[in-house]
Amino acid sequence: MTIAEAAAEILRSNNEPMDLESILARIKARKLYQFNSIDDLAILREQVRRHCELPDKTLQYEPLLFSIDSDGLFSLVGDSKNGKKKTTSMRRIRRAIDKEDVIERLAKKTDSPFADIWRLLLFAASIGVQAGKREPIGQHDSGKSIDFTYFSGCPAWPGLVHLIGLVASKDPKILNPDQDQMDYRVMLFEEYANAGLRILRETGEAREYSLDSIVNLIPSAESTPLGSLNVAEI
Repeated sequence: MTIAEAAAEILRSNNEPMDLESILARIKARKLYQFNSIDDLAILREQVRRHCELPDKTLQYEPLLFSIDSDGLFSLVGDSKNGKKKTTSMRRIRRAIDKEDVIERLAKKTDSPFADIWRLLLFAASIGVQAGKREPIGQHDSGKSIDFTYFSGCPAWPGLVHLIGLVASKDPKILNPDQDQMDYRVMLFEEYANAGLRILRETGEAREYSLDSIVNLIPSAESTPLGSLNVAEI
């Protein structure tokens, strides 16, 4: 049994948040782990924090076992009273009301170049990244937001969202699995897609939304920030 597993066992049996001193005392009393260090509390603190959900952490260790409250008390991840595990999920993808005319023209008509709205949003996001432009969503209809599962038709979808996040933030913390960072990645995708839709409108209206006008906007691997992403710079 590891130190983290011993701490998790104590919290599981106690069924209440605990401070590290109390966790350490219980581990020793039950002989769950034999410490061989000068500062047992410091060792426990390090191991618990490694597996703790902390918003400011740049590196998360799996599995995430613990959470900490404002009083410095630790609990197991999840709700120990009802047995429900705390999970994160990608929220629905929004689109701005003022871009509905572009979506109608490019994804809803029988002669539209995009068979699905989600395909259009993926394309628009790449256009926004290429142009280096983001535009906040602003007013939107929540009933028209798209569940992220629709994007499962594109195997590159998760990686694209991660790359967009890295390009925009230049901070690997954005890849953390906590809900705040996940929501931030989705927001960045939405804003790049929103800017891309504006570019598509400006280009399309000038050339009657011809296929050539759309194709000419496709970014090359060399010119797009996603293609030139240097991980060493992050």
